[in-house]
Amino acid sequence: DGVNDAPALSSAQVGIAVDGATDAAKGAAAIILTTPGLSAIFGGLVESRKIFARLKSYIQYRFAATFHIVIFLTILSLGYNCQLKAIYVILLALFNDLTLTPVSKDYAQASKDPVDTRLWKIIALAGVYACIYVAGSLIYYELATDSSLHLLQRKGKLDFVTREGIHTCTQYVQAAMFLQIGLAAEFLIFSARAPGVWFMSKPSPYLIVSTMVGSITLSLVVRFATGFGELTGRDVIIAWFYSFIVFNIADCAKLLFYAYFHTSSGVIEYHEEEDVEDEDHIEEEHKDMLAGKEGSQHLRPRVSAVPTAAGLQGFLIHGNTQDAGFAYTPGSDNAGE
Repeated sequence: DGVNDAPALSSAQVGIAVDGATDAAKGAAAIILTTPGLSAIFGGLVESRKIFARLKSYIQYRFAATFHIVIFLTILSLGYNCQLKAIYVILLALFNDLTLTPVSKDYAQASKDPVDTRLWKIIALAGVYACIYVAGSLIYYELATDSSLHLLQRKGKLDFVTREGIHTCTQYVQAAMFLQIGLAAEFLIFSARAPGVWFMSKPSPYLIVSTMVGSITLSLVVRFATGFGELTGRDVIIAWFYSFIVFNIADCAKLLFYAYFHTSSGVIEYHEEEDVEDEDHIEEEHKDMLAGKEGSQHLRPRVSAVPTAAGLQGFLIHGNTQDAGFAYTPGSDNAGE
């Protein structure tokens, strides 16, 4: 805060000048606090970690979804001689981008420890997601094209014929695969954004609505749109349940990844705004009482004590009585009001 601190502020990686500092200190600092105290530093730290969490979840999701689509479609084309229509691939990429737009407004959580910016961990976890998703899509394709199973209802339109171990790839099968891949990708963001189990981290309403609108739109397209397979309602529901199961398996794999690499360290709970509101309320009530304002009332004080070297020191935490503090010195019989 003084002139003598300017050289240290200038040479530091992040120099912070407090409110009321000299012009020399403010000129040398990278950050200038505009409110008394140092609580703004903590608030800025929490907010910056939330921003990083949003960026990390998006990058992780984007890598995983891209790996899933590219690897699965490659295996499907080369291994099973089944090529999805180009319109399906375009729609998958379009819906994945549009439905993820509200991620900037997501309820991110700040990590307790400094964030890990190493990219290899993000890519490694995205690879774990992709492996689970690719395996799930391949199993779904095998079940859908197995003539002895009834995963898909319209067996007459599917035309299950096997030639030299290669399944036929009909329009109905392609529509079912398109829906399964699209739903699995939509669900994935809820796992990528959560530091723990996906349902323990509350997402923003914007993200929930966007994801659900995208998933329902995909379902309506393959259900009613001409040229998109016209799946039955039963097969659409099966795709939803199957994709949700694969999503939960991928989330469990994420938890194992975090446990092995000690990635997750908990989150910070920050409620600064609520405390400020309480203090303002007490101050206004106190002013009204002292001014004798009609309708004002005396609030019974409540104090809290903290141990110090000189004894117990109390301070007002509720009420509008100015002299509600107290001090207690060991050896005395009572406290001074």
